[in-house]
Amino acid sequence: MASRLAENISFGITAALRLLFLRKPDVVYLNTWPIVATSLAVAVARLRRIPAIVSVQDVYPESLVSQGRTRRSSLLHRSLLAIDGFVVRNAAGVIVISSQFAKHYAKTRGIDESAITIVPNWLPHGASDTPPAAAAECRARNGIPMDAFLLTFGGNVGAAAGVETVIEAFAGASLGPDVHLLVAGEGTSLEACRRLARAAPAGRIHFQPEWRGSMDVLHAADAVMLPTRGTQSTASVPSKMISYLFSARPVIAMAVDGSATAEVVRAAECGVVIPPDDPQSLADSIAQLVARSKQERRQMGESGYRWASANVTRDVCLPRVLDLMDAMANRR
Repeated sequence: MASRLAENISFGITAALRLLFLRKPDVVYLNTWPIVATSLAVAVARLRRIPAIVSVQDVYPESLVSQGRTRRSSLLHRSLLAIDGFVVRNAAGVIVISSQFAKHYAKTRGIDESAITIVPNWLPHGASDTPPAAAAECRARNGIPMDAFLLTFGGNVGAAAGVETVIEAFAGASLGPDVHLLVAGEGTSLEACRRLARAAPAGRIHFQPEWRGSMDVLHAADAVMLPTRGTQSTASVPSKMISYLFSARPVIAMAVDGSATAEVVRAAECGVVIPPDDPQSLADSIAQLVARSKQERRQMGESGYRWASANVTRDVCLPRVLDLMDAMANRR
């Protein structure tokens, strides 16, 4: 936490200084560290009368509350909330990645919802392509039988991810000897996950720390896991969800009902949504998905791929950002 805050502050200071002495641009687009970095950049933009567009990827300080790093009643929470309110009220434009974020910002930051532009994150169409043999190579590399039913988590194994719940569900359930779990990625909770995995049947939970987002890990899976912890899904949308959808695999999501994550999975008809932090419900959902036919699971995955192709590609989303930048620049 301390190192992340230090990076936020140091980048915010150097970026603000650069903006202060830079030849005056028509518009500034900010997709960077929240709170400190954005507030310094917005302050300089306001001083120089440069329209600044702020892209909100995660809702802070609410995200810190959901992770247990601060309390809603604390001075830190109130201070960060006030700074974030300053940022969005002084920005020429605000982009959020879901309608749920837009409603929350309008309610808590004192800005009109009509002044907020919704643009989800995206991937280039075709970014999910992978060589046909890559999935089999991934299984072989991790010692996973080719005929096993494989559940995969791919992403940051951090405090907000809730991967521990997946491992607890897997270790405590009788899912059958042919059901395996692959955790691909690194993070602050990786060692805790390794310790929890010792309670599971030997050889059933696999870890691949060296992973940089290549799709072979997801294509090797029969289904993908999208856990979150506590109320984290109300404050952020996991960026890995887009890759999950493009993998054309069923999604088991652990998210708060009504959150953006839950709504996307339901709109895409690509999987199931269950409450966070409930290993037994997760184990039951895994067993039910394993019991479905391959055709049913294929249809769920293909439905997610179609939804992603229509809603979260660069061709669909990037023009909205560019249109807003043009509009703000021309308003000067």
